[in-house]
Amino acid sequence: MEKISWERHNKSCYALNMFLTEALGITLNKLDEILDSIDCPRARKCAQIALSCKDPDKHNRPSIDEVTRDLNDLENMFPWSSIEQFCQDDPGQSINSSKSSTTSRPSASRFTHTENYPSAAEPMAMSFQELHRITDGFSQNRLLGKGGFGMVYKGVYDNGEVVAVKKLHNRPGLVEDQFKNELLNLVTVKHQNIIRLVGYCSEAKQIVDEHKGKKDLFYREERAICLEYLQGGNLEELLSDESCELEWEELYRIIRGICQGLKHLHTGCKDPIYHLDLKPANILLDSNRIPKIGDFGLSRLLASTETFVTKTYSGTTGYMPPEYMHRRQISSKFDVFSLGVIIIEIIAGPEGYYYYKCVMSPQEFINHVTENWSKRVQEKTMSTEELLEVQRCINLALRCVEDNQAKRPTITEIVEELDMISQYAPFDADAGDETTLSQNY
Repeated sequence: MEKISWERHNKSCYALNMFLTEALGITLNKLDEILDSIDCPRARKCAQIALSCKDPDKHNRPSIDEVTRDLNDLENMFPWSSIEQFCQDDPGQSINSSKSSTTSRPSASRFTHTENYPSAAEPMAMSFQELHRITDGFSQNRLLGKGGFGMVYKGVYDNGEVVAVKKLHNRPGLVEDQFKNELLNLVTVKHQNIIRLVGYCSEAKQIVDEHKGKKDLFYREERAICLEYLQGGNLEELLSDESCELEWEELYRIIRGICQGLKHLHTGCKDPIYHLDLKPANILLDSNRIPKIGDFGLSRLLASTETFVTKTYSGTTGYMPPEYMHRRQISSKFDVFSLGVIIIEIIAGPEGYYYYKCVMSPQEFINHVTENWSKRVQEKTMSTEELLEVQRCINLALRCVEDNQAKRPTITEIVEELDMISQYAPFDADAGDETTLSQNY
């Protein structure tokens, strides 16, 4: 926390307030009445700044330095040049390059990819007070989950709409990076298999606290990200539920959805987005068990598809590839490795990757998986064609977790192969063939 210099430049706050209200086209007296109806995040933030500047108590007004900082944060959070650089329209369509005579800023459609996506609403700037209200004061009864960067709460609006509110821990430096990563990367992607961003909050909350034995006025940054609420929990919970034996058709749909979401991250924007923390706990499910990739706190938006080396070390053991664990190398094949582990766990259970890596040879593992799924065919709960799909998917997954990243397929190749699986094309000799299946079935 930093001490607030509220005495400095306080006389200029009222003049600044008048300027902001003039710029927004709203009279001073009406501004607080219509604040909640302002849809544009930038305009809404400016209105909040204006209201804080007109506080009758000079002690509560921000200094001009704090106002400048807030405006700079707003510009850094949604810089027009960055949004235009990071995002592109549907690759199959041309981008309208015509410019208005009054402004060169891109419209919302320029950074909202809406292909096959039900909602294209622009994320809203939200007040911390509003998020505090809809989560019942961030009550433990509303807690949905927690992680290294924050806590996730269930938020319920007066009209019954439900959202998930991710309140970040107040840790300067680390949390700012995580907040920017998740917010900027989520605002640039819209896909049915990626969690939808509803809104965000980043504001300073004034508090009285003690410092060196003396009470003083400080400000504390409150940051939160508001996401669509998914009723189906996450993939980790689903795979751990022994009482829930899913049909192959549903599991295959989950695998395919995850792959399509990841393909959009890697190829759907001008520059690829690497998730870097793919795991079952970060694959959320809606009421129809449609998978959506979430938790973009460690994600990176990169200017190329080349491998690069990072000094930091973060992620989840078991889902990180060897080149990252040993040499801190990051490339698109990082996410492919994590994806391979997830597919293995979907097909062979939560301990599947352990058995493959530590207990069995690759062929023994394939035989083991095939034998387990063959029991469903014998029980007539599954067809032989579906059993063949299982074996093809497990072979694909094993190629994704190759120690040598050059041998792993790209996400585009993975999606193309999934498209071919239902056609029951013969395997290559190196990957295994249908003879292996008939011998084990």
